[in-house]
Amino acid sequence: MIVLSIGSLITAPILVLLSTLEAPTNINLSSTAPVPALEIIKTYGSLAGSECYGRTAPPASSCQIPLSDLKKELGVSNKSGIKSLTRSEFANRLESLSFQWPLKPYGLTDTSYTKTAVMNKGAETAMYMNELEKRGYDRRNPTGPLPTSLRPKLNEELKREGIDPRALDKVFYSFSGNQEELTSEQLENAFRGSDFLDYYSFIELIGKNEIVWPSY
Repeated sequence: MIVLSIGSLITAPILVLLSTLEAPTNINLSSTAPVPALEIIKTYGSLAGSECYGRTAPPASSCQIPLSDLKKELGVSNKSGIKSLTRSEFANRLESLSFQWPLKPYGLTDTSYTKTAVMNKGAETAMYMNELEKRGYDRRNPTGPLPTSLRPKLNEELKREGIDPRALDKVFYSFSGNQEELTSEQLENAFRGSDFLDYYSFIELIGKNEIVWPSY
């Protein structure tokens, strides 16, 4: 610490203040305003794959995020030789992935979760329907297509829209533990000893209060 030579005018409170100013500050890098739920859906649906509790998710749907697959997608696996990713590099990797609307885990037990692919229920159904209706879908038309059949088209449109940078921040810093670079070890910590994240555990990782939920 640099001490200013001002003789007897230096008092204890001033010294304490100077020490405080020089101390490193641990800043929460994800402390931005909450982001719209749709943007979190976009991030999850880009990172998640077809693995679905031992089954395969229906076409145009995503289900779980296997830790091993995520490391490969982001390029931080042991074989890649890349030790870490910056936030910008993470964003570029994420935006290169395809988007599939995620499925909602079915039931509340491990046994019922295995039925998720068969039940084929999309996460945040009201939001999904709202996105369809914004694009001209009429749920009151009895002869119209089934909502699930429109997933491929909606996936394409949401992919073209891109992801809000604030949502990328939330996910990156949730994975990295608020560090400026993301490593394989930090991903393992984020998964908390599990080999997979599902939609519910992903939302828990981000924090429900960090997301703006629509009221339909």
